[in-house]
Amino acid sequence: MQCVITGITHRGEGVTRIEGKVVFIPFALPGEVVDVEISQEKRKYSRGVIKELLESSVDRVAPRCPDFYACGACAYQHVDYLRELDLKRQVVISNMKRIGGLDVPVHPVIGMKDPWHYRNKVTWHIGMASGAQKLMGYYEAGSKRVSPIKECQLIPEKIKSISSLLADNVSSISGGEGASLVIRQSSYDKKTMVLFLDCQPDKSLVKRLNGMVDSLFIYRGSQLKHIFGPPRLLEKAGDNIFKLSPGSFFQVNPYQTEILLSKVKEYLNLQGYERVLDAYCGAGSIALNIADQALKVTGIESFPAAVEDARDNAVLNNISNCEFIVGSCENVLRTGKYKYDAVVVDPPRAGLKTEVIDAIVKTRPQRIVYVSCNPATLARDLKVFTESKYKVQEVQPLDMFPRTSHVETVVRIYRG
Repeated sequence: MQCVITGITHRGEGVTRIEGKVVFIPFALPGEVVDVEISQEKRKYSRGVIKELLESSVDRVAPRCPDFYACGACAYQHVDYLRELDLKRQVVISNMKRIGGLDVPVHPVIGMKDPWHYRNKVTWHIGMASGAQKLMGYYEAGSKRVSPIKECQLIPEKIKSISSLLADNVSSISGGEGASLVIRQSSYDKKTMVLFLDCQPDKSLVKRLNGMVDSLFIYRGSQLKHIFGPPRLLEKAGDNIFKLSPGSFFQVNPYQTEILLSKVKEYLNLQGYERVLDAYCGAGSIALNIADQALKVTGIESFPAAVEDARDNAVLNNISNCEFIVGSCENVLRTGKYKYDAVVVDPPRAGLKTEVIDAIVKTRPQRIVYVSCNPATLARDLKVFTESKYKVQEVQPLDMFPRTSHVETVVRIYRG
């Protein structure tokens, strides 16, 4: 059936209505006229696939990656990059209004000059093809089926080379479906680290990797085994150097991270006397980069290895006014021991738990900066803050993940 695409979802899918029911259509762009076939019926919505593109958007372009339509990693390779940034801004605005009930300034998305080969980390999944043949790749969109991708356009050449070797030798990796492996490359000194998750390479593959990669780890049976190389990867963010354990979180886009840190500093507007909370601090990338503008920074992180990294990173960078605490934010803040003048939060995609928001509000900080990679949970949480005498001043989207559906946002919040 023929329809006109009227909107875009947070997943980068086109939106239309057919007989009054919302239909989501992958790879369709606003303004396009398509002949669609319904592939899935739900009570409140349907999903469809394009049978024929009848009227194409002027913003449609040929995807750079030959696997784009099969792979679930990217969502926007079929659209001009400037239009991608505009669509991502629309998603943020829509979530602010629809979920948060907020009519606030949302600035244009800050993009990249070159939106390719920017990732310093990639996660590959292991799956089984027909005939029980093992393969390595990304998950297909909306499924756990592994699509064997070898030439991802989002990763640099060194990670591509390592990925290609592993894909060609996936039969030498023990572990079945659900196993995965992570490859990281430092943007600081270009050294590489590979982490096998719930799987492991045989001795011959380890021998081939030794010399090609700088560090190798295996995590299996809840145990982390260090095979060879330096125990930590070195990275740089802002003015500081960071040691990273294999499982420590760090932003995947080093170029946009610098802009993010600058925006966080701008929105915090620290004067030197403030006690600052950095919730979900990871290895300390934000905390250590704002320390010279604050009286004291307290970071909270539930992953013990990341807290150990953060503490060592403070020593490495000669920073003495940062304290890092192991524990969940809700449990640490529930004690009421800490008072803050300013707060920065950078939670996982699930956003903030109600207990965390309540605890932050009770300390009555004058300024809050919320860093989020999920506009929906962000809008939900901002609504709660605004119900507690806080006001959202502005929202700055940042394209941390070009060509994918994801968008980072930095939000300035103040006590009204």
